[in-house]
Amino acid sequence: MKYLKSLNREELISKTDLLVKKEREVTAELIRHLCEIEARRLHLELGFGSMFEFLTKQYGYSEGAADRRLSAMRLSKSVPGVMEAIEAGTLSLSAASQAHHFFQREEKAGNKYSAERKAEVTQTLAGKSRRECEQELLRLSPQSAIPAERERVISPDQVEIRFVVDAKLAAKLKRIKQLLSHHGDLGYAELIERIADQALKKLDPLERAEKTSAVKTAQPANSSEARIEETPPAGRSENIPSTIQTGLKKGIVRRSNIPIADRRFIWARAQGACEYVDPQSGRCCGSRWALEIDHIVPLAKGGAHERGNFRLCCRSHNQWLAIQQFGIPFMKKYLGERS
Repeated sequence: MKYLKSLNREELISKTDLLVKKEREVTAELIRHLCEIEARRLHLELGFGSMFEFLTKQYGYSEGAADRRLSAMRLSKSVPGVMEAIEAGTLSLSAASQAHHFFQREEKAGNKYSAERKAEVTQTLAGKSRRECEQELLRLSPQSAIPAERERVISPDQVEIRFVVDAKLAAKLKRIKQLLSHHGDLGYAELIERIADQALKKLDPLERAEKTSAVKTAQPANSSEARIEETPPAGRSENIPSTIQTGLKKGIVRRSNIPIADRRFIWARAQGACEYVDPQSGRCCGSRWALEIDHIVPLAKGGAHERGNFRLCCRSHNQWLAIQQFGIPFMKKYLGERS
């Protein structure tokens, strides 16, 4: 601090200019590193279910800071020159993030943008503030004026959630309020809580497992009782390597054929979280998103369809583990599908 106070005006501004330039260069280089980490799926190997978790949990980035860097990274994959613009300071991380989310919303709405058009739109955001970017994107697509969903902690036991619904959903919520009106005039928070309670009772395997005490009472299922298909699902046997086809001919057991008692046992044992563990660090993924029951030793490689060969994995780790077994060339056509 004393050193800084000894600098005259020109020296202080000059050194600050250099630091800003270096910061931009480091930020661009960081994003390039993140691209390579994602391409190699190293975050999955390290036990993180997503790049977002990797940045927030491994490096302590705030959710907003992580989102801006990942959004810029993904924008750079479809728009040439993004990294150079960030490095030069002509495109801010905030503007790059806004552009990425804008293209996401437009694609969801059915509006396709070519790589050239994306580059043109991104270029219009160069040198603009966040508010100016919002105005420019609004001019291009009025639909983008719909505010994004937002979640904000306002007290230790309260969270504010904001989102916009269409007229159809609003009508459905109103109808549910009418059906429950004998319980009083329910507010939306009370209404959503009732809907959530009913949904969890029906959908949450962990809750069902706890109710039936599956961990203590379920007996190991006899794997011979599982229904086995003599052939793989239609359309999936083409171009499968001979070593894998050999395993398939022995019979593929679909996830729906896993006995209910085993399902409940697996969910209870895993406490409803991904069980993948990084063998080097011992870090358990623990993600609760898109969970799937996986065979530790694949059926195609002689693995048994029994409780001891089951584990609960998030979809990202399920796919990554399959890549380790069968390789990327084979798995490319299955990525994004349920295993």
